[in-house]
Amino acid sequence: MNQEPIIEGWAIPIRTKKEYIALYPDRQNIEGPSDPSRYADHTYVVFHNPETRWGCFGRDQGGTKLVSDRGHFENANRASEPFGQAGIIYGITGVCHQAANRILKGAGSLKLVRDAKGYWASHFMYGAYGIGGGFEMEFENLANMDELKKVQGYDKALLLNKIDVQFAIKNKLNNPLEEAKVLQLAKILTEHKYEIQYHFSVFNIDYNRLINNLMKRFGTVLSDREYEDLFDFPKGQYVIF
Repeated sequence: MNQEPIIEGWAIPIRTKKEYIALYPDRQNIEGPSDPSRYADHTYVVFHNPETRWGCFGRDQGGTKLVSDRGHFENANRASEPFGQAGIIYGITGVCHQAANRILKGAGSLKLVRDAKGYWASHFMYGAYGIGGGFEMEFENLANMDELKKVQGYDKALLLNKIDVQFAIKNKLNNPLEEAKVLQLAKILTEHKYEIQYHFSVFNIDYNRLINNLMKRFGTVLSDREYEDLFDFPKGQYVIF
């Protein structure tokens, strides 16, 4: 009997700097300003039949399965190139979360590794599928197209970022946020994206600082509980990706 082709997204928790370096040996000099720093989950992708693993910049064994779906191997394998990194430049166009999502989408799955710890922080920074590669406008299909056609520039970016915030709230928080808070978060996200555009033209950016600055700005709007529910870490805790 032929096995059904299945693709899975997995997450590995990282608790210490030693575990972080074991996963990402080329980043041993990364330090956070808080003591101790906290670490976002590492994600990777597994395909069954044929058995294939894509490490998404790190280890491809262990941890917890987050999502499972039917998939197309050849398309997933093509999306994973090169080296299981799915065209992501780490810290510039995405991190392992976005690489895993790209491979899943390549296989034909719309599922995301959104339950990985720290996922929504990287999502707000890079989107579900990372910067570039034709994924930038992923939320246009959720917008009212008539409304979207009426706006340009900042107003269009604000509308799309509002949809992005609503998407995160719906998929992560147990309770809805007041509309005023949603709009405040959308404004913060829009301003942050405009401010950091020039950073992505260089390869030595401190991406952890940029992500944590965005989280800190969200923290001025969200309550302590809302913030921790969304980002998986308490306010004031520096998170390393």
